Amino acid sequence: MLPNYADGDRVVVARMPAMLDDPSHGDTVIARVQGEIVIKRIMGLPGELIEIEDGVLCRGGIPVDDPIPNSFRRMRDMDPIQLGQDEYFLLGDHRRVSIDSREFGPVSRVDILGRVVMRFSGEEEAAAAAVTR
Repeated sequence: MLPNYADGDRVVVARMPAMLDDPSHGDTVIARVQGEIVIKRIMGLPGELIEIEDGVLCRGGIPVDDPIPNSFRRMRDMDPIQLGQDEYFLLGDHRRVSIDSREFGPVSRVDILGRVVMRFSGEEEAAAAAVTR
């Protein structure tokens, strides 16, 4: 998930039982995919048509305003995918190399375990530990 998350970072996650708000565009979530836990960004919601055209993510044929820096954003094209009523399209922030919904397909709502609400970098954690010693 470079550039926003790096190895050694720790996150605080708000678990998402059925009674909490559904995830929305841009949320970083923890999900269960093929038996593994992954951290990815939600880029497509149930019912949306998602495609990658000329390296740009589009929803319903409209390019998405993507906050990820260009050097991490460029992607290979992808045929349109129509998301079902319980499906989400997840992308990693390092779009050129991430294994995400382009590889493993849409993710069901029940497999989204929580929303990331805070991140601590490994460097911040080490600095805080040094201060408390």
